[in-house]
Amino acid sequence: MVAHDGSLRAQLAQQAIGLGLADCVRFVGRLSRDEQDRHYDEARWYLSLPGSDSVSVSVLESMAHGCVPLLSDLPANRELVRDGDNGLIVADDGAPIAPRLEALRPRAGAIAEANRRWVGEHALFPQAVDRFVARLQALQEAGA
Repeated sequence: MVAHDGSLRAQLAQQAIGLGLADCVRFVGRLSRDEQDRHYDEARWYLSLPGSDSVSVSVLESMAHGCVPLLSDLPANRELVRDGDNGLIVADDGAPIAPRLEALRPRAGAIAEANRRWVGEHALFPQAVDRFVARLQALQEAGA
């Protein structure tokens, strides 16, 4: 499933057809929050292969919903995924990922639960703000 739209959507759809994947790939366009949550909840795997380096909110959302991430090899992604442990880092070298994906499949449920828990403990905004405020208060009390 490919969500949202962009200037290259038609080319991506044509590429899926050319690769014989037209019956396996759905382009669903823009989704409401509820629709997005439902699709995340139904998914096991989440694929994101950007070429730029930043932590993606959608990667954190997918992990919070129990998806196992397959991400491009960028420093920000390596902060979230320990390759082969809680997801996969996919290199640009074209190396096949199917064997590595199969190795994760038996543990996918446990990985999903661990990723959910990690996001809950480390990546939710209210908790992050609370930790930041507590740190500032500690610095103030210490006279810094």
